[in-house]
Amino acid sequence: MTPCVFLLSEHPAPEGLAGCLAGCWSPAALTHAGVELTGLRAQWAAHRDPARLWLLDVPAESLGEQLQWLIAQDLRDTPVLWWARTSPSDDETIGDLENQAWQAGVDDVLWAHQPDRHGRQLERALARHQARGGLGAVLRHRQQELHALRASLNNIPAPIFVKDAEGVYTECNQAFLQYLGLTRQQVVGHSVYDIAPADLAKVYDAADRALLASGGRQIYESQVRWADGHLRDVLFHKAVFHDAQGRPTGQAGAMFDITERRALERRLRQQAETDPLTGLLNRRSLEAQMIPRLQRAAEQDQALALLVFDVDHFKDINDGHGHSAGDSVLRLIAQVVGQHLRSDDLFARLGGDEFVVVLAGIEGVHSLAQRLPALVAAQRIDLDDGRSLSARISLGAVVLPAREHTLDSAIHTADLVLYEAKRLGRNRGVVMDTRPSSESPGGGTEPGQGRGDALKAGSA
Repeated sequence: MTPCVFLLSEHPAPEGLAGCLAGCWSPAALTHAGVELTGLRAQWAAHRDPARLWLLDVPAESLGEQLQWLIAQDLRDTPVLWWARTSPSDDETIGDLENQAWQAGVDDVLWAHQPDRHGRQLERALARHQARGGLGAVLRHRQQELHALRASLNNIPAPIFVKDAEGVYTECNQAFLQYLGLTRQQVVGHSVYDIAPADLAKVYDAADRALLASGGRQIYESQVRWADGHLRDVLFHKAVFHDAQGRPTGQAGAMFDITERRALERRLRQQAETDPLTGLLNRRSLEAQMIPRLQRAAEQDQALALLVFDVDHFKDINDGHGHSAGDSVLRLIAQVVGQHLRSDDLFARLGGDEFVVVLAGIEGVHSLAQRLPALVAAQRIDLDDGRSLSARISLGAVVLPAREHTLDSAIHTADLVLYEAKRLGRNRGVVMDTRPSSESPGGGTEPGQGRGDALKAGSA
């Protein structure tokens, strides 16, 4: 029986293999060049002779890695022998190297200084593999199981992957490759740092290490770069598997795309937290954000600035021009006022034509109260019938000690100032500082005292 030898080597083929050599390929070139791998696959498929085998001419410490690569490429169902070019001077070194090779998974070792044994070793390795109960039968059975497993995994729509203890991918299904837009060669044998953006790879690697340390299961959310380059929200389900001694040797996981679910949750949350007409915060959301802000201000003994305003004669707008015109007025006011607020100010529609602004600080409250009515009045709204209209607002602003108020009492105090703005003729802003005179710059009024004077002094 003449064996058909497939040699993986970075060196020229040994002369003794001239009669049975099917080809010689560079392992380094194969793992980086798809063209060379395609050629090897074609020749491998063309030699259906059961007498074919692999001969690896690689460093002893690389044997395990090379064997795993052959398995990953579906090229490991025949004997594998190691070509040992070194010629150790003592039997102990030879024994250590042979043990290392056998532990890596090779069938036999061909020493360069023992060429007279090579032919017999090749035939013996082939005979063992071809025996009905021999290693070859076991390998073929395992290969069939692997093919069946892969076929099953490839029929599962969820992306599935397997990694070893070092975080290197050893297996994945077709859905995983399609999701990432990568080939099998780009995934198997590589780590997350090879296939994912650096920032996401760090997240995956940290999660992998935590999972291996715990030895159990793991569920967490992250993002994954999709095949088209966009990021998708993903839920990971992973579990560790162990060797016979109970040591964690790797992990298997699945990814579930939750992008649409997260988008729906965001839409529902936005609908629950915002006013559908203006897009501003609704009262419920204002309370949720305002209460902790009020508590922090009270703990730090700080003041709070609050503005409340509504549309002058809003009922007349609705009655005279229709509710659609009234809606347009409310949307325009929300847009105009929102353009003159800071990102950390809170702006909400309480209902009807009433709005509330909670400033992040008390600076500028007088200036803002003066400007907003004029800014709104300067706008014109074109109606469907060709006419146009403008709107006016009355505004009440208060600066008050946070420790003495709840959200409702603060809004109520600002409402009282708003009524004063209406009493003074509408289309204006009025500011009142309710802090003790020792706290308010330029003097002020004691809470509950001198309210009329404060209102007049603060008229805008």
